[in-house]
Amino acid sequence: MGPTAATTLSHEKAFIFRQLFDRESCTYTYLIGDPESREAILIDPVFELAERDYKLAQDLDLNLKSYCR
Repeated sequence: MGPTAATTLSHEKAFIFRQLFDRESCTYTYLIGDPESREAILIDPVFELAERDYKLAQDLDLNLKSYCR
C-alpha cells in the first residue's frame, strides 16, 4: 500500500498527509505537514524504516520537527 494523497477539510486550510504501511510489523505511520511552514511530524514511525520516512519528507520539501509514538 502506497502513500495516500493530500487531504483538504472543507472549512480549513489544506495540509499534507501521507499514510505509510509496514507489512512486517503491520504498523501504519503517518506523515502530517503544514504546506506553509513546511514543518512536519511523524506519527508512530517504525525504527527500521526511518530512511524511507526521511526520504519522503525530503521529497515533499518538509522539515521533520518531531515524531509521536
